[in-house]
Amino acid sequence: MTKKEALDFINEAIEEEKGRAVGMDDMFMDCELDSLGVVLTLVVLEEKFGYMEGFEEGKEMEGVEKLTVRELVKKCILASSNTSKEQ
Repeated sequence: MTKKEALDFINEAIEEEKGRAVGMDDMFMDCELDSLGVVLTLVVLEEKFGYMEGFEEGKEMEGVEKLTVRELVKKCILASSNTSKEQ
């Protein structure tokens, strides 16, 4: 998975929850989602990419305020590559 593919998927998930698309240099919270939208977006990302370090069940909102889109893309790619190795 490329960075662009991960970013495109993240933006699709954000826009599905009525948020604003973000770029690599944005903060994740720049997407203007409410707290439910953030959690639902993170759930969609975990369903697509598998377990992502730092988003344990019930603690999805911890640290999200400081999360950059670049970091989220890296988490998605890493989780995707870990899932691929397991299969």
